[in-house]
Amino acid sequence: MKIETQRLLIEPLSNEDLTFIIELLNQESFKKYIGERYVTDEKSAMNFLEEGPFLTYPRDIGMHCVKIKQTGEPVGLCGLMKRHYLMIPDLGYAFLEQVHGQGYAYEAAKEVINWAAFDKGYKRLAAMTSFNNDASMRLLKKLDFEESTLTNMPSELSESTYFELKLE
Repeated sequence: MKIETQRLLIEPLSNEDLTFIIELLNQESFKKYIGERYVTDEKSAMNFLEEGPFLTYPRDIGMHCVKIKQTGEPVGLCGLMKRHYLMIPDLGYAFLEQVHGQGYAYEAAKEVINWAAFDKGYKRLAAMTSFNNDASMRLLKKLDFEESTLTNMPSELSESTYFELKLE
């Protein structure tokens, strides 16, 4: 997946993104709302990429790097994931704290949703967020996701809110 918006480029992560991954995954907001990933150096960052995004790209899913088009600066991740307990793809995103509130998450997520609907033909998408992550819940609602129920929610996600979006 490679997507260009008015302000952003959304493209696969690469070996050049190690410093960015370390910074993003060690932010307090990432740890609080998504979880600790124990990525503290280039070796663990490379391991994270090899065991996560790089494995999913051949299936045309996975978290992609969101960069500011004008500068090439990475500011976040956005993409689709396939979780073993979900029948439909799951929209995911995470952005550097210094760009929160600038509309990048909405812009990237909207284009990933359009790609999922028009290029991949998905009929529905899922999304999950911590029940106390108000900003993420507002974003999902702005993207027209509706709060739903997931009967087989894994116990480690018991404090998460599940959403679904019907794609037309």
